[in-house]
Amino acid sequence: MTKEQVHEALCKAPDEDKMRLAIACQMNGIDVQDVETGLANVLTGVQKAIKPAIEYYRYLGGK
Repeated sequence: MTKEQVHEALCKAPDEDKMRLAIACQMNGIDVQDVETGLANVLTGVQKAIKPAIEYYRYLGGK
């Protein structure tokens, strides 16, 4: 998942959730773009980690 995809998903979130994220970032001195980048990196890592399991599943006839 890219940072841009994370940004698009966050933009679609309810306004109250966006405000909570904005306030949390401000209170902790973190740039929201850094949060987006970090989240994209985590999600990409998870995708890479489970890819072999998905391939094994498909190999074993999973749909």
